[in-house]
Amino acid sequence: MAEKLCQDCETVFESKGGKAMFCPSCIRKRQSEFAKSRNLNKMGNDAHYKPQPQRTAKVGNEDRLAADSAAALAAGMSYGKYMAMRYVPKPPTPASKIEEKPTEPKATKPCGDHYKACIICGKSFYAYVHNQKCCSPKCSDVHRHRYAAEYGRKKYAERKAQNGE
Repeated sequence: MAEKLCQDCETVFESKGGKAMFCPSCIRKRQSEFAKSRNLNKMGNDAHYKPQPQRTAKVGNEDRLAADSAAALAAGMSYGKYMAMRYVPKPPTPASKIEEKPTEPKATKPCGDHYKACIICGKSFYAYVHNQKCCSPKCSDVHRHRYAAEYGRKKYAERKAQNGE
């Protein structure tokens, strides 16, 4: 344990952790002042001494069955029809009412050391290798085909220039 100097009362104390700035007595004093400023003592006493509302017991399966059958009789239905009416699942939302979200790519995180923008679609992605240029295999295939075509045109033009054609 390291010996530290209390910032409040300037006494030397042994700290159990490396970041202690106050001795134990000053910590208790500060906590008490904080509780008084926030009126926590009164809140705690009120919660302890005020009568709490009575909690109703949870209804068990047998009590639930009796309650449901009584409600069915009061509604003038059989138990099965009452339960079927009570627990009808919500109909699914039609596909026409579901709003489609825009599909344009958004840069979710700012480009930093490892975040780059895809050269095909412009989407921001985490680059696992320093020379990674594409965000997905699809974009990588597109880039490869474009680069191969461009490289082929350059080679063809160089050969044509060398031959003097």
